[in-house]
Amino acid sequence: MSAMSAWSRTTLCALTAVGTLTAVISAFWGFSRRARRLDVTSLLDLSRIVVVDSEAACNEVVEGLLGPERPAVVGLDCEWANSPSLRGNKSGGGKSGDVARTKVDLLQLATLDRAVLVRLRKMRGKFPKKLEEMIENKSILKVGVAVCEDAVRLQNDYGVRVGGCLDLRHIATRCRYSWWTGGGTVIERASGLQSLAATVLGVALEKSFRVRCSNWRAEFLTDKQVMYAANDAYVAVKIFERLMSWDNGRELWKDGIGAYETVIDVPFKYISKKLNKNKKGCKPLKPKASSYATRHSPLYDNCQLEAPNGILLCTCDRRKIDWYLKRSLAEIVCEDPPTARLNFEPSGVPDESRKYYLANKLNVYVVCGKDNSYLRKNVVPHEYRKYFPADMKNHRSHDVLLLCTDCHRLSDYHDGLLRQKLAADYRAPVSGSQAARQSRNPQLVRVRSAANALMQKKHRLPQQRKTNLESVLKDHYDVEEISEDLLKESASMDANKTLDEEYVSHGEMVIAAAKAQGKLKDFERMWRQHFLDTMHPQYLPAYWSVTHNQ
Repeated sequence: MSAMSAWSRTTLCALTAVGTLTAVISAFWGFSRRARRLDVTSLLDLSRIVVVDSEAACNEVVEGLLGPERPAVVGLDCEWANSPSLRGNKSGGGKSGDVARTKVDLLQLATLDRAVLVRLRKMRGKFPKKLEEMIENKSILKVGVAVCEDAVRLQNDYGVRVGGCLDLRHIATRCRYSWWTGGGTVIERASGLQSLAATVLGVALEKSFRVRCSNWRAEFLTDKQVMYAANDAYVAVKIFERLMSWDNGRELWKDGIGAYETVIDVPFKYISKKLNKNKKGCKPLKPKASSYATRHSPLYDNCQLEAPNGILLCTCDRRKIDWYLKRSLAEIVCEDPPTARLNFEPSGVPDESRKYYLANKLNVYVVCGKDNSYLRKNVVPHEYRKYFPADMKNHRSHDVLLLCTDCHRLSDYHDGLLRQKLAADYRAPVSGSQAARQSRNPQLVRVRSAANALMQKKHRLPQQRKTNLESVLKDHYDVEEISEDLLKESASMDANKTLDEEYVSHGEMVIAAAKAQGKLKDFERMWRQHFLDTMHPQYLPAYWSVTHNQ
């Protein structure tokens, strides 16, 4: 009994200690959360917020918003009222049965020290001239979450074209800090302004439903409405500033668009549709097995090929060495590393510009440095390089690097944005009715599949399945019996149908235009610099260069 009593007392003390510790942690966490909320409400006080409801007042305030010493970046957001009376009214922007929105009532702009709230519905349909000039100026970045969608609303409602919009989620995707999301990108967890504020700034942004859905068309806005609206735009600028410091992007903060030019005025939904796999939350899309073909062997064998006098000509893979050996054009002079010496004089010896091909290369991912599998990345996409002249194609290996699957996905995403920009610049559509020379003919595909099944698996197919497949062929050719020749012809038929004999692909159009402008080398350099700017590789092979073969 005494032993049991001692055990009970010990257990009770332990439970009491755990309970006390839990209470302390809960109290600290609660205090921390309250402190962070208080911190947010003090981001901008009413003294640094200007509300304007006339064209003259707006022009005066906006003109002084961006002085000569201020960075050309503003936070932008919009508020509008939802009107149940406009259910099903398409002009109100809603679908049948929905609560439709009215025109944008409030436009919020913010810099790092103040905010301006423009009550557009108070101006009787007149959009302030100075305000229009500012938001149409593409050299002034407008940052926020879903800011491109807000730009569309302003254009639809007031006919102004907002330029220079940058969705913060594009930058957050690029920053990719593992301590945020366990190795994924920040966007997998922080998809809205509130989430980004918590992740990037460490603050809990209040998003009260009562304020968010309040009457933004009221005669006078309450202090809570003013603070809510101003901080939405202000927090966007603060997030932008913080992300820039994480991304080593101070050049952009000081000098303008810079490395993010490819995502200016590009809605973030381009990638979010791929990431939002289910309704429960944003989870990273797991690539299909066929999406990325990983190598089972290293990309670099680091074999060496020498001239007869022992001068190193290049490092290469084992297949190249075997090619020379099989034709008795070389002999092995060393096994580690495998080295073959030519028995004839080569046409030339490498000069200073070919150092890249002489150096050994590590089989590691160039971004994260891991080496658990081998996935190749074409820095200059194949759809463009295949139209390069022969002398530029010969240096293709320089632009084939190793990436992990996650980095490959992120790089492909950024490549897609640049591809969209090239499509607009060169009027070369990437997709759509003009972007496909051929289309699959479903009926011919069915006939060919049936013929292949009958040829390859005829003796293993159930009788009913065999009869059904034979019926497909008989119906298509309108015959009673299927000959062996007909079966072979069907199995090898072309199931494509030509849509446009004069079709020119996106890549061919872009390269033709760049060649006509004498800018093929610039085009190649652009893609290499794009890879550096978007992926920040830390483990590039020695002598890898943006200006290689230039």
